[in-house]
This record gives sequence, structure tokens and C-alpha cells, in this order.
Amino acid sequence: MRGMGHVLCYVACASLLTGCVVEQKVPRGNAGVPVRPGSAQPTRTNINNGSRAAANAELPNGPVASPADSRSLNTSVRVEVLPVGSVTYDGSVLPLVSPDGRYLASRQGASADWDTLAATPDATVPFGSYIETYQIMLPSENSGNASVVRVEHSSDQPDGLLLGRGCNMHGFLVESPRVDGARWIGLCNWATGHIDWLVAGDAVNAHAVFTVDCKLLFTRRPIDGSVGASLVLRALDGSGTEEIVEPPAGMSFAMPMTTPDNAMLYSLLVGDSLEVVGVSRARRGGVESTDYRLGRVVSRKSMSTRSSLVYAYLAGSVGSSVVPDTEEHANVNMQFANLPLVMHTGSARLSLYEPRRAQFTLMPSGTQTGTRIDDGNAHGYLLSSTEGLVFVSDSSIESAHGALSEYARVLQEPVVVRPTSDPARPYILIGPNLRDPLTLTVSVMAVLP
Repeated sequence: MRGMGHVLCYVACASLLTGCVVEQKVPRGNAGVPVRPGSAQPTRTNINNGSRAAANAELPNGPVASPADSRSLNTSVRVEVLPVGSVTYDGSVLPLVSPDGRYLASRQGASADWDTLAATPDATVPFGSYIETYQIMLPSENSGNASVVRVEHSSDQPDGLLLGRGCNMHGFLVESPRVDGARWIGLCNWATGHIDWLVAGDAVNAHAVFTVDCKLLFTRRPIDGSVGASLVLRALDGSGTEEIVEPPAGMSFAMPMTTPDNAMLYSLLVGDSLEVVGVSRARRGGVESTDYRLGRVVSRKSMSTRSSLVYAYLAGSVGSSVVPDTEEHANVNMQFANLPLVMHTGSARLSLYEPRRAQFTLMPSGTQTGTRIDDGNAHGYLLSSTEGLVFVSDSSIESAHGALSEYARVLQEPVVVRPTSDPARPYILIGPNLRDPLTLTVSVMAVLP
């Protein structure tokens, strides 16, 4: 199994948002997808046939990431890493990590194909799969031994679940493709495995994420794919009226995204080209109100003529952002924290999208997944790349003219980084075990002063 430093591939990573069941604002995690050997590369196609033309080309082979080197290097960001343990997974979808870094959810069994992951009309039910939850235990919590311990669930799960794109302190999002072609969205409890179905019915409801004000943002389309997917915003408990933005004719929304900015939501838009769009949210009741209503598309920018639901899935699930608590994270640079991080499929690297200017800032070549950090004097992004785990500072972004080349190498090989709210485990690192392609290593990382 080759390390990710030897291959350029699209990898889906965690989109970290705010927890909804606690008062403190903490990060949330989102799942991802590595490129698998023999996977088909999607070609440009319309929204109703997803990736049917996928067999025309091959995606490059390679794992999600290679294990982190525990040594800290002489860069502008120094870290220390504590190996904790390992978990198994299905070989296709990266685990979710709870906002406090104490739990991890991992999908097991049969891998889902690209059409199912991307919720195309060709999606199927991936029977023979299930989700396990693990507890990440530090030495102080486990008689001096760091470990990852499987949690015994008291509730049964339906067969064929997919790991969702977000989680909070209560549980993690799951999606259930149905035999009739529909797709449901649920929230699975970390400790018990019980699933509360948040969105059900006879439509394809997909790729949900949480907003800063604890609502659910997702896409919905008819089962037959006769029209493109709409953006839907609703309360977690289903109360109130759903807010819906319809796509332009012949197009489809895909892979919605959120940031700490409650006044703007984001999505990919699939049509003749693959676009990133910004959708406004306006306050109800004046400038002091915390209640927002969904507005309209106010920003659009194309990034590639290779456009399909599968490409949208790859582009929209590689970034992560942290929603800060205003008291504990007063030094967060909101200028960048409020921007979505996406895979720029036209340039095969990560990028930040600035909606007011409808402009991309390209990250260094070879970057594949990333997360925002504001830790001490470190303000910028930790990015997994072909050069290892690298750091790009805000000052580098500010001085860039559309594309970045400067970075500092942090670890010798790339890992997926997930911030948490617990100062005892500030970051969880996930990477593959080179001896077993269905095992992932789990480590805790801290940024040194």
C-alpha cells in the first residue's frame, strides 16, 4: 500500500462545525472518502445520470494517508504526537470524531460505490455494512495506557448505513439509502447506537451538515432524478417550515457546506460546469436577531468543466473549519475562518473560496485535505499533501496572488487532522496502517508553544 505522499488523489475529510447539544461552541466532524484502487474516474455528465460514464478513465491508486512521524520538525509549527491505537474501517469512508475528541465512529463491512456515496440516481443499498463506535482513551483515563476501545451499542442498526458528514456531542449523522431509491438522514447516539431519523420520506435526502445555529442543511431531489436537487434548511426536530432554494434549470445543488459565518451558506452546483455558490441568510427582526432565514444565491464561480455529482462529492468533502467560542478563541482570524475550503477540481488542489469577490485562492500543489487552526501563534491551515502534513499561514494567504506556493512542513507524511474542543486532546490524527489496508491509526496531537 503506497503512502499518500506518493500519489495525488482526491480525499474527503472532516468538515467541523458547532455542537448543538451544549452551550459552548465546539467543532464537529465530517466523514471522507479515499480514492480506492480500481475506482472509476467520473467524466463530465448531466445531473440525471450521475457517473454512468465513469468507466472511461481510472482514478489514481493510494490510501487516505500514511502514519504520522512522531518527531516534530524545525518549522513554524512544532507539534508532539501521542499514538493512541487503531480502528478498522470499510476501506472507503474515513471515521467521524466527536467534537470533544472522545468518540470515533467507523463504518465497517462492504464499501459503497461512487454513485451511492454521491447520491446519484444509480445509487444502491450497500448491504453488508454497519457502523461501530469507539472511545478514545488517554493514559490518564485508562490506568496509564492510551487506547481505542469499541463501544457496545444497545440498539440495532439497519443494514447498509452510510456515515454522514457531521456530528455533535449527542451523536453523528448517518444516511440510509432505501430499497425504493429514497434516502433518509438520521442522528446516531455515540453511546447507545440509537438512531433518531431527522429526515425521511419518498425523496433522496443527502449530504447533510449542521449550521452554526444548529439547523440541518441538506439536498433533496426526486427519486427518479427528473429534476436537480434543491437546498433544504430545517430545524433538527422538524419543527417550523422548511426553507428551500431551488436550483437553476438543468442544474443540481450538491454537497452543502457551512462556516462560522451564519449569514452565508455554500454548496456545489452541478451543470455544464462545476461551480461553488454562496447562498445568503438574512436576520429576521433586525441586526440584533439571532434568527436567520434562507435567502438566494448571491455568489457563483466555476472551477471545472468536469462536472458530475461524483466530482461534486469529491470537491465538497475535503475541507474543515472550526467554529470558535468567542471567549476561548478570541484570537481566531475570522477573515479566513469564514471561508469554505474546497477541492478545486480544475487545479487538483485545495482552495479557499471568497464569495464577495467570487474568487479562489489556490493552496499549494498536492494538497488534498485540510483544517483551519488558530492555536497560540499559529493561524492558518494544516493540510495533508504529497509533501506530508504542511502548514500554510494566514500571512502567506494574504500575500498570495491567486495561488500559494509557500508552506512549512510539520510531519514527514500526511494524516487527516481533526480539531477538538478538549485541551487534553486538541487534535486527533487519522492515518492508515501500512500493514493492513482496512486498519487506521489514531493519534493525539498538540501544537507546541
